[in-house]
Amino acid sequence: MEFEPWEIGDDYLAGGGARSYSDSGTYTEDSDGSITHTTNHEWRHDLGEVVGALLAAGLVIEALAELPYMDWRPFPDLVPCAEGWTLPPGKPRIPLNFAVVARRPH
Repeated sequence: MEFEPWEIGDDYLAGGGARSYSDSGTYTEDSDGSITHTTNHEWRHDLGEVVGALLAAGLVIEALAELPYMDWRPFPDLVPCAEGWTLPPGKPRIPLNFAVVARRPH
């Protein structure tokens, strides 16, 4: 089985700084609206940073899961699935998303 490697172009780990780019696209299909201000800014937050922030805020983490799907299609080779988008059958299963359930202590 042959795999086309993804090119990693940005840091995943926290502290990588902001990424700015111009894009007028939207993640909502069949939207009638248009995006006027096309400059986007993104900040990366790795799993440890997110969980650490929740713990530092005094929350109790009840569940944490890495998920093999996303609710939008950031990569062209993802295919539709019941939960949104995932890698095609036969590709290695890797986390594409994560979910955290946290609560304030009583």
